[in-house]
This record gives sequence, structure tokens and C-alpha cells, in this order.
Amino acid sequence: MKPVIERHLDYRGSLTRRMQRYWISWRSKPASVREIFLRFRNLDLSDVDRIMADCYSVLGPAPRQPSCMMRSLLLMMETKCPSIPLWVLTLHTSPFYAVLSGFDPHDVPGVGTFYDFLDRLWNLDSDNFSSHLKPPVTKKVKKPKVKGQKADPIEKESVEQLIARLSGVIFRVSEEAYGVLFRIFRSCFLEESIRKGKINPNRIHMAGDGTPVVTAARFRSHHTCKCRENGITDCTCNRYYPQPDCDVG
Repeated sequence: MKPVIERHLDYRGSLTRRMQRYWISWRSKPASVREIFLRFRNLDLSDVDRIMADCYSVLGPAPRQPSCMMRSLLLMMETKCPSIPLWVLTLHTSPFYAVLSGFDPHDVPGVGTFYDFLDRLWNLDSDNFSSHLKPPVTKKVKKPKVKGQKADPIEKESVEQLIARLSGVIFRVSEEAYGVLFRIFRSCFLEESIRKGKINPNRIHMAGDGTPVVTAARFRSHHTCKCRENGITDCTCNRYYPQPDCDVG
């Protein structure tokens, strides 16, 4: 069946009723847990039910609420739980996190339910974009004839050929494996932050290649400039960019 779209007010109401039924008091928790409770109580994930409606079939039993499953996974990451089986055990032994996720403490999803939900989030048959099994390299590297010359590349496709091939490809986020995750992030987090004034789209700057950064330098390396030969001791060519008085070779 398709999931029923639950409003955020309905979640807040069920959260209050379950905490009263099971005698759970969030005010008696440590300060860090109280902060998590207030954050997740105000986190509106109702759009997750609408976005993931197409990920479920019309037939079959009623599924778990996608917004509650997403909220529970976010709680697992917030509490730094290392695995889903351990998190399911935590939901069984700690009614506080089960109720905050949106579940009844006596009706907690199993391990397989969480993994099925992750499969619906990832629109790809495999867990990775490419297989970890790589074909062996049959082409041998030929040594350069001239000393100091670079060897020929063994890649089948150069960067120039790759850019020329991808320049005509039409990119659609909805067709990507992370399309559902991107829509959830945009609707529940990005647009909400813009609406509350935490992010100003007109003042966003992006930095790409060419940004000067300090990188790790290896001791056993060759200098790419002739500063030492010219008597310049405070050379910074290999760290940032060539100085005006530096003769880069």
C-alpha cells in the first residue's frame, strides 16, 4: 500500500500522547538529550511521505511511515550509533528514542525494515556507482626515451576526451541514484533554512580549482623552481603560488 501522508502536527500530537502513556519525561534527561528532543520534535519531515510515495507499491500491507523511518535514521546518526542492528536494539530497550522516532515502543521496526527503507532511498541495484572489481591493466607502461620525459598514460580515455563525451550529456537529478535523497534534503532542510533566513541564496559563493590552500609536503621531493639556485631561501612556490621574483623552471 501507499504510505499515508502524516502532518507534522499529527506527529507532535502522537508524541505527546505516547510520552504520557509510557511515563516518559524528556525534562529529566541530560542537557544533550534534551537538546536532541527539542530539535527532532520541531523537525518537520512530513514531505518525506509525499516524496517517497512513488517508492511504494499499491498492493501489499501498509508500510511503515517514511517520515518516521527517516527521523529514526537521523536519530541513529545523531546518537552516533554504529549499526542498524544495534539501533533496533536501542529502540527496544529505550522507549524514549522509539517514541521520538514516531513508533510505539511495543511496535518497533525490525532490522530488515530499515534496510528495505534504505533500498528505497537509493535508486540503484548495487550499493555503489561502480563495481569494486576492476579489470587488470593489460597495457604495459613504456619507459620514456628521453631522460626527464613523462611516460605515456595507460588510461584508455584522457581527461579531454572525458569532458568532450560528458559535455553533451543531459543531467537530471531525478534519474540519479540519490534523486530521492536530494529531493528530501532540498524540501525538508534547504528550502526550510532559506525560509527561516538561515541561508541567503543571493550571498552564496562557491570555490573551485585554483583556490590557494596549504598542502602536505614530502621531504623527499624535488623542487619545481630554481629559487635555491638563485639564492632565495624563503621560497614559498611549492606552498601557495610563485612569487614575483621567482624563476619557476
